[in-house]
Amino acid sequence: MKKTRAIELLGGTPKKAAEAMGYRAVQTIYLWPETLPQATADRVAGVVARKGKTRKTKEAAHG
Repeated sequence: MKKTRAIELLGGTPKKAAEAMGYRAVQTIYLWPETLPQATADRVAGVVARKGKTRKTKEAAHG
């Protein structure tokens, strides 16, 4: 996975991506290589999946 794609999936900005990943410093995102290691890509996918489930659960509760 490319770093730019991961940032898009995690909110669109490095700051939002860092928050979604649970990092205290935005700098951590800037330190990612352009092509993420598989472990980091898997973690991004997990965060995105959890965000989707949370959103669906909230929509069901309000719907």
